[in-house]
Amino acid sequence: MTSAIVYDCEIIKCIPPRDGTKNNDLAYCNGWDDHANMGISVIGAYDYLTGQLKAYVEEEMCAQIPGVDSFASFQQLVDNRERVIGFNSLSFDDKLCKAHDIWVKTDYDLLCEIRMATGQSASYTKGKTRAGYSLDAMASANLDTKKTGHGALAPVLWQQGQYYEVIRYGLNDVMLTKKLFDKRASLIDPTNQATVTLREPLGI
Repeated sequence: MTSAIVYDCEIIKCIPPRDGTKNNDLAYCNGWDDHANMGISVIGAYDYLTGQLKAYVEEEMCAQIPGVDSFASFQQLVDNRERVIGFNSLSFDDKLCKAHDIWVKTDYDLLCEIRMATGQSASYTKGKTRAGYSLDAMASANLDTKKTGHGALAPVLWQQGQYYEVIRYGLNDVMLTKKLFDKRASLIDPTNQATVTLREPLGI
């Protein structure tokens, strides 16, 4: 394995509910495209070169949360590795990071690769891209496990000061993505139980 990382981000502000009902005790962004206003609570990353799994937070939060590192350290990690792997990171995590002056470019997005391997377009296309390929669904079908929570709960927990819960959740997502990437030669399609082989990444 060449030098590569797997990464995932969690946000600070909640996504507004579809029914418009908001909790007055919580802060909200303006929706999934409001990357600049979401904030980043935690970036989790697995480093193939060292085998380390780490959480990264804003510099001022490091003193409050022992055992984590800063976003500046995450940027250094990205700059010193050849490849970046994620799950839906081209559409979300990369853009979220860019909006907060963290420069990451995913080389291998598992969700895009899964879509292409199942005869779909790599990017989401309304009315054409099929549902059923979430990280939770893929992990359940291939790893006999599930996510430890729901992404919508992460900003709630963060705003309530439950930082380690969010860190555990984010790092678990990183490891699920990593394990799916490692099994890319033979994955189960959760929608029909067929075997799917993902494209081999160049240089990884």
